[in-house]
Amino acid sequence: MGGIALFTLSSRACGLAPNAVSLDIARCVQGMGAAFVLANAMPLIAQVYDGQARNMAIAVWGTHSGPAVPSPRSSAVSSWTSPSGATSS
Repeated sequence: MGGIALFTLSSRACGLAPNAVSLDIARCVQGMGAAFVLANAMPLIAQVYDGQARNMAIAVWGTHSGPAVPSPRSSAVSSWTSPSGATSS
């Protein structure tokens, strides 16, 4: 619960940050809160599910946590479109 509270409070601090330095500090704290939450995810899945359901839950967790790492493909897509959605020529 501490990780969720830390993440939530630091998210609020990010939204209320008056300048870039405070935003960077709040994002750093937010990352620590996210690390606490992420570290507890796999043991929780292992405790709650049994057998084939556990295998499926681990597969779903891995599928959803994988895209957090940017790939060359996502970089190519983001450089191909502009924020307004128009393609660049």
